[in-house]
Amino acid sequence: MRRTRPSATQEQRIRSAYIFGDARPKHGKGAALVMPFCDTHAMKEHFVEVSRYVARNAHAVLIFDQAGWNMTNKLKIPKNISLIAQSWIIISIGRREWAHRF
Repeated sequence: MRRTRPSATQEQRIRSAYIFGDARPKHGKGAALVMPFCDTHAMKEHFVEVSRYVARNAHAVLIFDQAGWNMTNKLKIPKNISLIAQSWIIISIGRREWAHRF
C-alpha cells in the first residue's frame, strides 16, 4: 500500500498589493494607487490618476521599465502624459544611481 502525505490547508490570509505612484517632491505633489494586480488595467488606471493631477497646459513625463504590460498597444495613454522607457542598462545600474547623475 502506498503512503500519501497528509493534506495541509493552504494559507488564505495573504494577499498581494501593488503600489503605482508618481511624485513631484519639489512641489509636494503626487498621485498613487494601490491595486490588487500588476497588469495593463492597473497601469491604465494609474495613468488616468496621474493625468487628473497634471496642471492645465502642462505635460507629465513618466519613466518606466519595459515590462510587457507597460508597452502593450492595448494601453491608452492620456494626451498630457509621455512615456520614456528605460533601457535595460539603466535598470541594471539602478534607478537611484542613474537619477543622481543629472
